[in-house]
Amino acid sequence: MSDFAIVDQLPRPDAAAAVYESGWQSWSPSGLYRLDQAPPRPSTDRSAAISYRPGRRPEPGRFQGEGLLLLDLPESQQCRVWSSTNPGLEVPTIRLSVEGRFVQVEADGPIVSETVAGSPAPVLARHFSGLGRQLGARLADVSFPGVWCSWGFHRRGVVAADVDEAVDQVERWDLPVDIFLVDDGWQLEIGDWRPERPGFGGLEALAGRLRSRGRRLGLWVAPFLVGSHSHLASKHPEWLLDGPTHPRCWGQGIAVLDLTNPDAGRHLQSQFQRLCELGCSYFKLDFLYAGAWPGRPSHGAGPLDAYRHGMGLIRAAVGPQTTLVGCGAPLLPSVGLVDAMRVSPDIALHRHPAAGDLSQPALDSALFTGRARAGMHQRLWVNDPDMLLARPRMPDRDLWAEHIARVGGVVASGDRLADLDSHGRDLLRSALHRRAHRPVAWLPSLDGSQGSLG
Repeated sequence: MSDFAIVDQLPRPDAAAAVYESGWQSWSPSGLYRLDQAPPRPSTDRSAAISYRPGRRPEPGRFQGEGLLLLDLPESQQCRVWSSTNPGLEVPTIRLSVEGRFVQVEADGPIVSETVAGSPAPVLARHFSGLGRQLGARLADVSFPGVWCSWGFHRRGVVAADVDEAVDQVERWDLPVDIFLVDDGWQLEIGDWRPERPGFGGLEALAGRLRSRGRRLGLWVAPFLVGSHSHLASKHPEWLLDGPTHPRCWGQGIAVLDLTNPDAGRHLQSQFQRLCELGCSYFKLDFLYAGAWPGRPSHGAGPLDAYRHGMGLIRAAVGPQTTLVGCGAPLLPSVGLVDAMRVSPDIALHRHPAAGDLSQPALDSALFTGRARAGMHQRLWVNDPDMLLARPRMPDRDLWAEHIARVGGVVASGDRLADLDSHGRDLLRSALHRRAHRPVAWLPSLDGSQGSLG
C-alpha cells in the first residue's frame, strides 16, 4: 500500500458536526460520533488482528473509515463523503483529524470526495444504493427464509439429533423456518470439511431427513482458515499463505489458505461441491477476513484480489441458487458475492462486551453496529443481524427481537426451541413474520437513543 497523503482540508465545523466511520468487516464497529468523542477501538492486539483491518490499527485522536468516511455538517444540512473509487478491489483507509482550525483528511489510496445535501442516514442509504448497482448486489430474492441455528445453544457439541429436535418443534408450532443451519462443531477439523466429526451423525442422512420434511440443510464453514491439527496443514503446507501469523483459535495455530495457488483453489472448490452433493444449499461462510489476510501469495495477487478470487471459486462451485451468507467478511469487497451479510459482531447472553471493546460479542456491540449498518439492507445484500436469542436468560430480549425485526432480512433462531417460554415463542414468531423486506436508513443518535428510521 502507498503512504497516506492529505486529500482534503476543511474549516473546522461547529460543535454539532459528527463523523461516520465505516468499519472494515462484519465485526468492526461502525457508527456516528461527535468530533470530541473517542470512537471504539480494539482492546488487544488479537482484537485488532481478527476484528479490525490487519495492519491498519486506528491511531489515537483520528477517525478512520475503510473505504468510506462521512462528515455530517448539520449547520448547512449537508454531508461530506469520502469513498473508494473502486470499492470492489481497492478499499483505501481514510483518516480524519482535527488540526487547529481545520479538519484534515488523508488516505492511503485513491478516493473521491463529494458534498451531498441531507443528513447522514439518507445520504448513506443513497450511497449504498449506488454501490449496490455498481458492484452488482445480489438482491433478486427479497423474501429470505427463516433459519434455525445450532450455535446459540448447542455450540460445538451439536449433533444431528439436535437438528431433528428443532425440526419437530418448528412443525409443532407451525413456524416459517426453512433452513436448519449446523454451525461450528460438525466438521472434523478447521480446514478438513469432509468427513464430519465422529459422533455428530451423518450429514447426508440428516440432509435427506430435512428434505423429506420440506426443509433445507445449512452448514457453517470457515473456508479460508486451516488449523494446525488438520490433515490439510500436514499434507499440503505449500497451500498455506506465507506472511504475518494469524492469532491462535480453536486451541491451535491457524494458517490461511493461499487462494492464488491453483491446487489450493481446486481443493476449495471440491470441498464445497461435495457438501452440495450431500444436500447443503445454504452456507454461512465465517472468518472471511482471512481471504484478504496480508501475506505473500504464490501468484502475486493483492489481498483483495485474492479474496474476490477465492469467493468467486466458492460461488462457481456451489452454483447461483445456493445461498451464501458472509460473516467476519470485508464489507465492500463482498458486494455481489454474497446473498446476505452479517452486519455486526456476535450477539451474546450479556449486555456489555469484554473490556468495552465493541467488536467483541455482546448485546451492546450487536445493537450499536447493527443499527449503523441498517441502511445496507436490500441495497448491498440482505442484512443478517445475528441470531435471535429469546430465552429468559437473554438480557433485554424484547429490545433484541425488535432490532432484528427492523434491520434484518435474516431471522435465525439461536435457542433450543423446546426450552422457550411462551413469551420467547411469541418474540420468535413475531420476528419471523415481521422481518424487514424494505430498505431502511437508521443511525443511532449521539445521545445513545435508537434514532429514527428513514
